[in-house]
Formats: sequence, structure tokens, C-alpha cells
Amino acid sequence: MYDFHCAGCHLEDGTGLGEIYPPLTKSDYVLNNIRDFACIISTGISGEITVDGKQYNGEMPGNKGLNTVEITNIINYMNHTFDYGLAPLQLHEVVKDLEKCPEVTRE
Repeated sequence: MYDFHCAGCHLEDGTGLGEIYPPLTKSDYVLNNIRDFACIISTGISGEITVDGKQYNGEMPGNKGLNTVEITNIINYMNHTFDYGLAPLQLHEVVKDLEKCPEVTRE
């Protein structure tokens, strides 16, 4: 799932693409905002963000075609692969996180 939906911009190893796409590996932004990632994956994000002290100002489109299980799997894959050291998110937690997203319905 990650390779298909995320690696094209953030690369397979999560290091990002220079000034264009921020890193996901050992990223302070991910660690500090992990509970926002269900919405970020689902509805996207735009505007300025700071990742590891570096400014990024772009737009990441959301992927509304992903269901809740797929979003949970992507987040947990990132957590495990990029070694955030966080407990895996449970499906019910991601369901709750997605309720905060504007205009999103999930199965």
C-alpha cells in the first residue's frame, strides 16, 4: 500500500524528495502529528509545514479511495518501517481520527 500510494513522492525509504516532498523517515512532523495522518492520507494537506526544521509549502492530494483498514495499514507500516517507536494504531483509533476529517465517509 505504501509503495503504491506514497513512495512515488516520499520514496521507498521515506527520505522524501529534496525541497519538494518532505521526509517521513525519522520525521519530527510525523511523530508530533501521527494522529492527524489518517486525515492527511485521506483528504490531503496543503500549505506550509515544518519538517525537521525545514519549511515545505506544497500540496499533497488526498486519497479518498482508500478504506479505513488500508489507511491504518499504511500508518502502521510507516511506524514500523521508519522506526518511530510508537505503538501500532488500532483500527478503532483510526476510525475516530477520520471522524475529524471534513466530508469523509469510510467503510
